[in-house]
Amino acid sequence: MKDTIMKTDRMILRKMRRDDAENLLEIFSDPTAMEYYPSTKNEKQTLHWIDWTLENYEKHGTGLWVAEHKQTGEFLGQVAERIGMTLEKTIHKWGKEIAVYSVYR
Repeated sequence: MKDTIMKTDRMILRKMRRDDAENLLEIFSDPTAMEYYPSTKNEKQTLHWIDWTLENYEKHGTGLWVAEHKQTGEFLGQVAERIGMTLEKTIHKWGKEIAVYSVYR
């Protein structure tokens, strides 16, 4: 799959798509999940977030990624490039358990 950024034994990191809106909205509309953001987001704001991310792929060649469970395809959330870079280094240096744990934290 050309949108795949990285795979581990348990998950896939891939580029965000507009059809991720429903899953992202579930996170963005949850006050607990958005505790450290300025506010929650509605559907329109979530679609704007996705469009902004897609524009970043075009302009900068990178952006936020979606994490999916490798076996089930379940949406796990989004991660930033720095976390992904850290994950990749951690996977190679320390092993998969730390990397997977850092995404789930």
